[in-house]
Amino acid sequence: MTTQTEFLSRHLVPRDAAGEVGLVTGGTRGIGKEAARNLVRAGMTVVLAARGETEGRQAAEELSAEGAGSGRAMFLGLDLADPDSVAAAAADIENRLGRLDVLVNNAATAIPPKPAFEVTAAEMRTVYDINVFAVVSLIEAFLPLLGRSPNGRIVNVSSERGSLGVGEGVIADGMRSWAGVEAPPESMAYRVAFVTQPNMAYSTSKAALNAVTQHFAYQFERTGGRIRVNAAAPGHCATAFNNFTGYRTPGQGARIISALALAGDDAPNGGFYGDEGPTTW
Repeated sequence: MTTQTEFLSRHLVPRDAAGEVGLVTGGTRGIGKEAARNLVRAGMTVVLAARGETEGRQAAEELSAEGAGSGRAMFLGLDLADPDSVAAAAADIENRLGRLDVLVNNAATAIPPKPAFEVTAAEMRTVYDINVFAVVSLIEAFLPLLGRSPNGRIVNVSSERGSLGVGEGVIADGMRSWAGVEAPPESMAYRVAFVTQPNMAYSTSKAALNAVTQHFAYQFERTGGRIRVNAAAPGHCATAFNNFTGYRTPGQGARIISALALAGDDAPNGGFYGDEGPTTW
């Protein structure tokens, strides 16, 4: 795993996850692949759920070679836009593995940045279908398995761009520094959601995902469930998703995701975290 921060080492102490099963959507490349790599190294069987079979099987073979003990990776074809595919994935994991301890909702989509006046409702729906509605579908589909786990963990991969506030902390300040933001702190341009090129469809989908995270967390708390759900902010990482423009590596972005997935009995519930600590909602 990429070098830990003080926050991760002090507040997200990992449990022994050997023999557990996790699923990472979009786990065949970028941040998702690095998060899956960390889980495999922790001894988990990790299902890489994505559409590209050739890339997926290659990624599974690569990660399995790095597994600790029982740690391994396997590919599962999944189309998040297709409810039948989601249902089939849940049934497949139930039949083949019989358990699910960790669900990482990492896969996302976006449209090219453009002014809010030019974004159409149809474009918003396309982004929300994957970034929000598919996450709800996956959580609902896998709740029976996650509920049977003594260490059920859900990590929704969000973004600082989903923040409705100014955005504070190391990652937010790093984004402003990297982008050369010179706007006054009281301006809209200083807010982390608008650093570089604003993207209304993507940013608001992540804000919605953060709200979804809190609602599920409330329900788990109210019903006395053992599942913990949190949102992770990996930072602006250089991946194919953004044409490799980020200033962080996928490994750096993945460490908060895997830390939340592997957190022990004192794991938080209903939070929004970067690897340096809580992030502004």
